[in-house]
Amino acid sequence: KQWYQRRVAITAGGITSVHGTGTIVTPNQVIVKNADGGRTTITTKNILIATGSEVTPFPGIEVDEETIVSSTGALSLKEVPKSLTLIGAGVIGVELGSVWQRLGAKVTAIEFLGNIGGAGID
Repeated sequence: KQWYQRRVAITAGGITSVHGTGTIVTPNQVIVKNADGGRTTITTKNILIATGSEVTPFPGIEVDEETIVSSTGALSLKEVPKSLTLIGAGVIGVELGSVWQRLGAKVTAIEFLGNIGGAGID
């Protein structure tokens, strides 16, 4: 059901979904090998690579997806938390934190590295 709702939202937003394995052949073109063996060529102004994320485990901290959530769990919270602490202020953490802050949560970000937003992000 959730997949169907997302597909409807994507379609309504003017986004075309193509399933398969893609190869970026130029800065503005991707060739997708479709599941049926055919090929689709997509020419576009911009290409976004979204590969997902993986939670870094911390000893003694269990991600239960209720009180302590991963980035995936943060997308499924049933209500806006009063406060939210991000462990890791990389691209995904800062993006999710900014969404929750705009919705009314007090957000605190903790980052081990010397920069916020990921390496090379100004």
